[in-house]
Amino acid sequence: MPPLPIISIAVLWLVAVVMLVIRNYVPRYGFTWLVALIGAFIAWLVLLISKAGIPQIIQMKIWQFVELTPDTPTLLLDDVSWLFAISITTLLLSVLLTEVARATESDWSAWIASLILSAFGLLSVLAGNLLTLLLAWVAIDFAELLVMFWHVQSGVNRERVVYVFATRMAGIFMLLWAWLASRQGAITPSFDDLPQGATIFLLLAAWVRLGLIPIQLHRFQERSVRRNLGTLGRLVTAASSLVLIARTASIGAVSWQIPYLLLLSGIVAFYGSFSWYFSPNELEGRPYWIIAYSALSIAAALRAQPSASLAWGLTTLLTGGVLFLYSARNRLLILLPILGLINITLLPATLTWNGANLFNSPFSLTFVLFLLAQALLLAGYYHHLRLEGETLISAERWIWIVYTIGLGLITIIQFPVAYIINFTNLTWVTPINLSTLWPGLVIIILAGLILFTGYRGLRLSPRSQDRIRIVFSLGWFYRLVGYIYQLVGRIITVFTFVLEGEGGVLWVLLWLALLLVLISQGNLGGI
Repeated sequence: MPPLPIISIAVLWLVAVVMLVIRNYVPRYGFTWLVALIGAFIAWLVLLISKAGIPQIIQMKIWQFVELTPDTPTLLLDDVSWLFAISITTLLLSVLLTEVARATESDWSAWIASLILSAFGLLSVLAGNLLTLLLAWVAIDFAELLVMFWHVQSGVNRERVVYVFATRMAGIFMLLWAWLASRQGAITPSFDDLPQGATIFLLLAAWVRLGLIPIQLHRFQERSVRRNLGTLGRLVTAASSLVLIARTASIGAVSWQIPYLLLLSGIVAFYGSFSWYFSPNELEGRPYWIIAYSALSIAAALRAQPSASLAWGLTTLLTGGVLFLYSARNRLLILLPILGLINITLLPATLTWNGANLFNSPFSLTFVLFLLAQALLLAGYYHHLRLEGETLISAERWIWIVYTIGLGLITIIQFPVAYIINFTNLTWVTPINLSTLWPGLVIIILAGLILFTGYRGLRLSPRSQDRIRIVFSLGWFYRLVGYIYQLVGRIITVFTFVLEGEGGVLWVLLWLALLLVLISQGNLGGI
């Protein structure tokens, strides 16, 4: 019998193929959504049962590139990969269940695309080495490229799709670089055995892929893409990078790199959270949510805090997923996203409790940026969940029931996940004391002050918001680097023109003479 994770992935693929066959030969078949839902539920249930088999290493020997590399793609089922995998399947199940509230916007192709993207997402989070993760990234990106071209109609948005694909390919090449640099002998080491020097390459690969460096906003205007398939696609792609960040956290970064990378992470986290708070709604703010929490996860990885990095990563998927799927709203349903709000307070037993480890000593001034970022994320979450949305007043009762189950599933799953990451053998992973409680208390106070000033009418003007975004998005820095690059290129062109002339040899001799004089002067004045 194949391992349970393989069965889960195969079920998603098989159901997607069955749905495609049904739609081609029986176009008027009316139970396509039900078929997709059953397949997603089976995959979710199988992964839930697979928790009993942790840890498990699955060698995919049938997929061995003998001529290219002796490495074998490997799947690893451990606590980290299982948590990300169950998050993806829960998100898929919730997306399909809440589709009943958006029946006019959905179609069978979106459900098939959701199954395929989730299957590749499971392959990425279950990757046991860099080779497997590399192959999964390529599969996800090509699948999403085809899906977006199928659903995105306007030329402008198609250009954005190509741009997003190009930037993610840059991240893939960085991961390829890290894979080649980390190989010991002829075999790629596991994630636990990666050299510390490879951390910077792995983080850069994740940063570029997540759109953190340079900051990229992956937004499309088609409504059906934005709410359901857009949410699933963005979060599954983010999960494939967040799992790499969480595994890198067990290695840590080289000491001299940490202050600079922490500062950069703090700037990106503040920019993302600031833009999230001032976004007109949760869908417009979705890319900023991913950017901000990814930066927090990276900061924890830099400080070698795997529990904190994992907490921030899971919060990105689960807590964000609740709000992004919360389209039909009323007074009773608001209790579900409020439970998600509690999970981002950094209080004990919440999903983000281990995130308090990010603020462990030694103290750094970048902590101020991280505290402000989390406070803005908390305040923005509260602000967005109180906005008016769609209504299902005239909908049938079964639609309300199914929609509530879908929204409740991704809400309730956060609490057993929080228990798993917060306790080891009935012992707190992050002990409760003043050093771990103060970040949550400070964040709640700051979020309260932000909301109070906002509702009192003391919000920043749009012009001031744009100026702050310009500074913290680092766009000016990237443009400056581009100008310097162009200037250096022009100088080199001038030197090339001069050296290629008749007096080129004389110029070379002159530069060599000057260089020898400088070296001799340095030796004479040295110690």
